[in-house]
Amino acid sequence: MQVVIGLVVVVMVVGVIWLLGWIPGSIAARKGRSFWVFFVFGLLFFLPTLIVALCLRGSVGVREGDLVKVGGKVTCADGTTIASGWTSKVVDVNVVRGAPAVQITGPSGSLHWVMKSKVRPV
Repeated sequence: MQVVIGLVVVVMVVGVIWLLGWIPGSIAARKGRSFWVFFVFGLLFFLPTLIVALCLRGSVGVREGDLVKVGGKVTCADGTTIASGWTSKVVDVNVVRGAPAVQITGPSGSLHWVMKSKVRPV
């Protein structure tokens, strides 16, 4: 009987410790940050990690089909210039020359790769 009670207590303690990491980790993951980084720090420093996870802004995610607006004048690799404020639907999202980029339709109707940092969701 004492062994069963001891086992139940150990399982409960491990569950509570797991939750101390899981709570800030899941909050941060919903905001686009690394679950495992916040999980580990949550295990070590629960309250500060929870506060940081709650105060984080969500990262802007752009997916195919989203409507985006160009934030500033952009010159594409082929020399085409897209004016600030141009709105287009995202055709593709990928990494171009080591940086995240989105493919949008330019004013001429042709497709252009634009750095993800230059566009904002509408």
